[in-house]
Amino acid sequence: MHHNFADWYQPLTFGHDRDTIELRWQGVTKVLDDVDCPMVTELTRIIFGYPIESEEFLDKFRQYFKEIDQTFKTTGNDQEVMVLAGCVLAVLCDEYDRPEAPLSILTTSACGTRVPKVEIDLVNMANEWVLLNGINTRKRPKSSNLITLPNKKEIDEAIQVFNDTPDPPHAAEALKILGPCTSQLIAQQNKAVLALDRMQRTLKVQDEELQMLWWMVSGWSTKWNSRFDDIDIKARPIMLAKEAACMTDETSEPPSIKAVFSRAGIDGSVELTIPETINACGVDNLKTLEPKSAPCSAIFPLHFAISRALETGATSAWIAAWSKISGIKRKSQVTSLELAVQMFREHKLMMLAEAYNE
Repeated sequence: MHHNFADWYQPLTFGHDRDTIELRWQGVTKVLDDVDCPMVTELTRIIFGYPIESEEFLDKFRQYFKEIDQTFKTTGNDQEVMVLAGCVLAVLCDEYDRPEAPLSILTTSACGTRVPKVEIDLVNMANEWVLLNGINTRKRPKSSNLITLPNKKEIDEAIQVFNDTPDPPHAAEALKILGPCTSQLIAQQNKAVLALDRMQRTLKVQDEELQMLWWMVSGWSTKWNSRFDDIDIKARPIMLAKEAACMTDETSEPPSIKAVFSRAGIDGSVELTIPETINACGVDNLKTLEPKSAPCSAIFPLHFAISRALETGATSAWIAAWSKISGIKRKSQVTSLELAVQMFREHKLMMLAEAYNE
């Protein structure tokens, strides 16, 4: 059991019973065994209080716990379901290499304009996961002690046995002596392959981010065919963040991403509303930014705003309906840097969702 699970579950009046906590934890582990990208986004909608895409998912989620405990209710326990959904996401952020979980939490929080409806510090957990993942992904694996040769004495002993009496029984005995050595060599080979794969990923990340560095230093946007300074200051968080996100296939976030955006002319002291920054992009640029498929208003609030703005030619007519559906106040202001990071993360989460659907 996760060491914090009892604390996460305790706000519920029925959370004090030790047997109940154990049964609920067993249900959580069953969910974790089957979790995938669509499940993560549905769980995220639940904890933020947004409608889920399929009622079937809610029935399926309840069934994980019903199979463990027949007393678990299949209706009338929405608060418990919300807490359990939060517990699953918390464990994913704390113990799993599943970037879609922290990213979906952060994009749905929309720069802090929305708050999860559970008493679990999911936003901070997600931020910590993103930071540590970014740091660890960029660490080169150590090559020292990568290969450890088997015990030479055992190899010599096996050779000696066969040389002394080269017949089938002694050959079998020699092979038996060599068995542990062979297993060790296979294990070392697998270890080397994993290390090389990690090294290849690290080098790819560094190559991609070197291009991002040159992009930042040059001050020229290839995607928008313009100098950074010539792009409307209100539009930069959307347009430049989208370009930066498209420059890398890696889903992990560079720890220095805010510094990169700041050097690219996205002023962290400038506060904007989402409608302001979207409309500032202009219709032609919004058409380039529009996602391939209809974005979820909960998970991708900026891309949803782009789609809504295009419906009205980037006038103010879309704002009221967007605000009502998304649950974000039309006059809520956030810094340009926060908007840029939000756009970057939404794009990366879309990459994960598209990769899952392929």
